[in-house]
Amino acid sequence: MPTEPRRTAAICTQCDSVIAARILRDETVQPIGVDGSCDCGNETYQVLGDEYTDP
Repeated sequence: MPTEPRRTAAICTQCDSVIAARILRDETVQPIGVDGSCDCGNETYQVLGDEYTDP
């Protein structure tokens, strides 16, 4: 299990907006640069495509 959060792109499960996010140790998707909720009010995101790790 990685020790640092991994960065990825995620998509809102309600309106399909794409955001930058972190995948935490417990596999929770945490949005970057927003308060945790999408503009549509949803707070659930799904990882989009292949994730990457900062060098």
